[in-house]
Amino acid sequence: MLLESTLLASALYDPLRRQLEIAFRTGPRYLYFQVPPHCYQQLLEADSKGAYFNHHIRNRFPFQNLSDPSQPVVLAAPLKTK
Repeated sequence: MLLESTLLASALYDPLRRQLEIAFRTGPRYLYFQVPPHCYQQLLEADSKGAYFNHHIRNRFPFQNLSDPSQPVVLAAPLKTK
């Protein structure tokens, strides 16, 4: 799905695999794993899709850089607790 965003070009979601593919306006594509359906829905509904992505998806789920298949899957950083 094409997105109206200065950061994100498109987002594709596979609910059976819980995988979210994000294409950035700058070109790179990433695949995020274990993404709940509500995160994808909230991304689509967000006023700022880039801000939603940065706060709720980036560094919260394991991902793979599809633009460079030689890169390994990266596990999400643990959430910091206060």
